[in-house]
Amino acid sequence: MEMRGVPTAFAPAQDLQSAPLGSTDDHITLLIFDTLTRLDNNGQAQPLLAISWEHLPNFKRWVFTLRPNVKLHNGTMLQPATVAQSLQASNPGLKVSALADTVVFESDTPVVDMPAEMARASNAIVAKGSNNVPLGTGPFRVADWQGGRRALLQAFDGYWGGRPFLDAIEITMGRALRDQLVDFETGKADLVECAADQVRRSPQDNRKVLLSAPDELIAIAFDKSSPAALQRAVSLSVDRPAINAVLLQRLGEPTGALLPQWMSGYAFLFPIFADVDRARQLRSELPNSVTLAYDGNDALLRAIAERVSLDARQAGIPMQTAQEHTADATGAALHLVRLPMQSSDPVAALAGLASILDPAVLPRMRTAKSMEQLYDAEKSLLENSRLVPIVYVPDAHLLSPSIRNWTETRVGGWRVDDVWLEAGKP
Repeated sequence: MEMRGVPTAFAPAQDLQSAPLGSTDDHITLLIFDTLTRLDNNGQAQPLLAISWEHLPNFKRWVFTLRPNVKLHNGTMLQPATVAQSLQASNPGLKVSALADTVVFESDTPVVDMPAEMARASNAIVAKGSNNVPLGTGPFRVADWQGGRRALLQAFDGYWGGRPFLDAIEITMGRALRDQLVDFETGKADLVECAADQVRRSPQDNRKVLLSAPDELIAIAFDKSSPAALQRAVSLSVDRPAINAVLLQRLGEPTGALLPQWMSGYAFLFPIFADVDRARQLRSELPNSVTLAYDGNDALLRAIAERVSLDARQAGIPMQTAQEHTADATGAALHLVRLPMQSSDPVAALAGLASILDPAVLPRMRTAKSMEQLYDAEKSLLENSRLVPIVYVPDAHLLSPSIRNWTETRVGGWRVDDVWLEAGKP
């Protein structure tokens, strides 16, 4: 496998606020670590490390019964206390404890969607081995890890679900899309990322394309010192449908919401069309110049940044673009970011975004019992965050014809337990 990202760690971040975006990769994490549950393509929680669960009528106490005889990668048995300790670290707002063969969650406020919450990669179970090296229970164990460069994962013979068919997965990081495509075409890689223009062309070239639902939000993040008028004016100036039509060839979903339409059903209530005249009315409240920074290694972010800047200037907003970590980006007030969807369940997905944008509102996210309440919670989070959503994009990969039995979830999650490679001709 090859990827553009350069994850520095393979274990999920226990503190999402202090962990930099991109420090881990959910795909890799879930090959190594298990969660209590996993979501099917309908967004329904299914057993994984937990075999059953129940709750009090007020949703303030949940009890998950753990799967017996689960081994860690060092061969020792996974203990309920270890599970509770890991989940307490990733859920500081809850009280998590072990009781016999169960893990108990207690909260001051209702948590109506706990099983879906427990399927998020950030809630994967992490134990500490010798020298504090993270240990998991997943189908693959780490044989070599060179953060940001390369990883070698080997099949775990003691996996509770049965040893995977694949012997190993080698992951090369920090590879540009063009380099990935060359390696794919020359047989050096079995799975690579691809750009939107490759997705449209690939069926003509007899390539197998894996395309998820639009599950990654591209948005503009504003620093706290930026005037509110700037955020409003930029949001009004961006032509989101044009970005989706031209740059993404209509494969994405233009959005003014935090959750995509296919997930919430109400994203259309958030405006997506530009209103240049209203943006111009705010010019007197704007700074003399603003800089939009982006990852220079990401061609799509570069193209979107340039289009956003063009739209902004047409609305009278003096915006320039700059690559992150360059002199021109020093002091940039705006940053174009990618926010991957952490769940196909709308409540859990919104809670995942809230844990990054504003952890203080997490209790409100978790108490939403209807789509109307979820809409109110999302609207409040969006109004109080320093974020302007632009477009949702899908995960897109090219898959070698030698790979068999590959499946993905709706949000691009990998299911590799039963994947196998067809042998080449002798």
